[in-house]
Amino acid sequence: MSMVIENVRQLRGTVDDYCPGGREGTHSYDYAPGRCRQVRDATIAMNMGWASPPTASALILRR
Repeated sequence: MSMVIENVRQLRGTVDDYCPGGREGTHSYDYAPGRCRQVRDATIAMNMGWASPPTASALILRR
């Protein structure tokens, strides 16, 4: 479930990160450790999960 939440935040541009201007919606897109986590121009995201080969699921989200 946490990956679904993260992908929705990425698509909305509201990801929680350490960018100085992240709260205002401006991101540096510096992916160094402890920096920005927002993906630039995110338009599509995919979640995949499986428990065993016959049991799997996928979810594709778009803006």
